[in-house]
Amino acid sequence: MGVAFSMRLLTELSGVWTDFSDDLDAAGSALNLEYGIDGNGPEDLVAGSGVLAYLLKNHARNSLGLQGAYSPLHANKRAGWGFGDQVKAIFNYSAVDYTKFRGKVRVIDPESGRYRSQRVKVVAYDHQHDLIETDVREMAVQVNKTEAESIEAVLDAIPAEAQPPARDIDAGVDVYPYSADDIRGGVKAATLIKDYVVSAQGLQATRGDGTFIYRTRHARALAVSQGTFNETMVRLEVPSSLEGAFNLVRATIRPKTVDPSPTTVLWAQTGGAPEMAPGETVTIWGNYSDPADPQVRIGGVDPIEALVAGTDYSANSAANGSGADLTSSLSVVCEAFGTTAKFVVTNVGAAALFRTSLQVRGRGVYDLGAQTIQSYEAEDYGVRPYDIELRYQDDAVVAQGLADYVRTTRQTLAGQIRSMSFLANESDYLMLQALNREIGDRITVTETMTGLTLVDAFIQKVKFEVSTGPRLVCTWGLAPAAAGSLKILDNAVTGVLDAAACRLGYA
Repeated sequence: MGVAFSMRLLTELSGVWTDFSDDLDAAGSALNLEYGIDGNGPEDLVAGSGVLAYLLKNHARNSLGLQGAYSPLHANKRAGWGFGDQVKAIFNYSAVDYTKFRGKVRVIDPESGRYRSQRVKVVAYDHQHDLIETDVREMAVQVNKTEAESIEAVLDAIPAEAQPPARDIDAGVDVYPYSADDIRGGVKAATLIKDYVVSAQGLQATRGDGTFIYRTRHARALAVSQGTFNETMVRLEVPSSLEGAFNLVRATIRPKTVDPSPTTVLWAQTGGAPEMAPGETVTIWGNYSDPADPQVRIGGVDPIEALVAGTDYSANSAANGSGADLTSSLSVVCEAFGTTAKFVVTNVGAAALFRTSLQVRGRGVYDLGAQTIQSYEAEDYGVRPYDIELRYQDDAVVAQGLADYVRTTRQTLAGQIRSMSFLANESDYLMLQALNREIGDRITVTETMTGLTLVDAFIQKVKFEVSTGPRLVCTWGLAPAAAGSLKILDNAVTGVLDAAACRLGYA
C-alpha cells in the first residue's frame, strides 16, 4: 500500500486562493508536473519552462454544478477564471504542506461535445517561463559587479508582473569589470541570466514554490549529499555512449576596453532630416555602435543624458540646414542605457521644423576579441572536444580552472547518471526525499546492474506523475558531481588540503 499523501490544486481567482481539487478529473489522466534544467551538459545550468498539466471537470457534476464552468468563452464560466491565473500544486504528507509547483495558466483547452467527456485540459507554466518570454532593454552596463549583483539587476529591469515572487540568490564569486554591454536592442531575461550563470559556472532555476534561486560554483562544489538511494529506484538512466565524455575543454573569455572620457558619440542620427509638425512628439531608440565602424555594436557607460542644444541636437526650418535655426523649438528627453538610448523628441514651437541632428555621448565599451584557454588529457577513445563561451568572464586564471574542472568531471563516463525514477509513496524516506529535494541538491546513488557505487549527482530537473491510488512517481534529471572532496583556497573551512581524496576546486 505504501504511505499515504494528499494533493491540493489551488488557483488564485480575483486575488483569492481557491481550492480546485474537487474539480480535478482524475479519471481522465494523471496530474503531471515538471520543472528545472533540461540536459546535464557543462552548460546546462539554467532552467527551462516548468509545466503543470491537468484536466478539470467541465460538466454539471463539478463543484459549481455548471456545465462549461471552465470554458473561457462559455456563459457559465467561473468568475475570475482565465489565462494568467496563478496556480499552486501542494502535496501534504504527515500534516506538512509542500508546494511543488507555482505558475500561471497559459493553456485552457475545452474538449468539444456536450455529451462526451466534457473536460478541459489546462497547462500552467512556472515563473521561469516569464524570464524566457520577457525582453531586457532598459538596463545599464554593469561595472565591477558580481554575477549575482548583475542577475539581480536583470530581474529589477523587467516589469513587476514578470518578476519571480521570491528570490534566493547566493553572493557572487566573480567580479566582472564590464558586462551587459552586448545586449544590443534587447535580449530575453533568461538568455542574459544564462550568460552570467555560464560565465561563473553557477546554477539558476525556479523552485517548486516559485522562488528564483542562484547557486555559485563554490556552493555547488562544497555541497554535501542530502539523500542516499541504494537499489530503491524503478528506473535509472546512465550514459550509453561517449556523448557526455570530453577530454579537451576550451574556455573562451572576452576582455573589454573602455574609452577614458565620456566624449565618444555612442549613437547619432543618420539619413535625411525628418520633418516635425508643431506639437508633434516622436520616440526614437538608438543602438550604440563604434564611431570608427558603425557596423560594430558596442556598449556605453557614463552616458550624458542632459543633452546640449546645438551640440547633441539641432533643428532648422530647412532640411539641409540652410534656413532659420529652430533648435530652441525642439525639446529632447534622453534616457540612456547600456547598449541603447531612448529619445522623446517634441516640437514645442509654432512652425514646422526639420530635426537636423541628434546624438548621445558617453564612454564606449569595446570587445577586445576572444581569448581561448584549454585543458586536455589523452584518452584511448581519442579526442572529444567541448567549447564553452564565457561571455562576461575576463580572468584567464578562472577560465583555466573552469576548463580543468569540466574536463576532470566529464573525461570519463564513470560517475555520470542522467536520470532516476522512484515510487515516492513506497516508504516514508522516499516520500520525504521527493518532497524536500530541489534543483541543485546533491544525492548519492548505488545500483548493482549499472555498477554505480556511492556515486554523487546533482538534481537538475524534478518531475512528478500523480495517478489514482494515489500513486506518486518522482523522476529526477541528474548531472555529475565531482568525485571526492573539493577544496576552495582562501576559505577558512574548506581551504585546508588535509584529505587524501581531496582535489582543488577552482576559484
